[in-house]
Amino acid sequence: MMSDPTMMMDMLKKNVHMIVPQMLTGAWVNFFFSGFVIAKIPFPLTQRFRTMLQRGIDLQSLDVTYVSSLSWYFLNLFGLRGLNQLLLGASASEAIDDTKLMGMQQQMMMGAGMDTSKAYAAELQQMELMRHSTAAMEGFEARAAATLAALERRGG
Repeated sequence: MMSDPTMMMDMLKKNVHMIVPQMLTGAWVNFFFSGFVIAKIPFPLTQRFRTMLQRGIDLQSLDVTYVSSLSWYFLNLFGLRGLNQLLLGASASEAIDDTKLMGMQQQMMMGAGMDTSKAYAAELQQMELMRHSTAAMEGFEARAAATLAALERRGG
């Protein structure tokens, strides 16, 4: 797969097709709306969320539930994948799907798939080699009772 230059070029085109609009939108939001508060979350949050939700606003007195424009952009970028697919088309959704890419990489690294019948046969052979012996456990109760009785005679 990685040795085919046309496939690599197609992957690059798909990624660029997805990244360029997001970069332009992010730059537009950062330029025109930097420092603006544009939303309020309807539930209370702790102070730890301040850096995540109020990027670009340096007011410690501002309530944590208010969201800056840049943070709102990133929340929407990662939360509205379906809308991106609708606006940018199917090729963008293929570029977004990281699970397919990870699966292809794993298949390339593993080569052929795992042969489960061979794996089960090897495990069966290992289980046959490890037959459990109960010779040490025979008469255990009698030996334990005798040991406890001897300890009781010494102590009492």
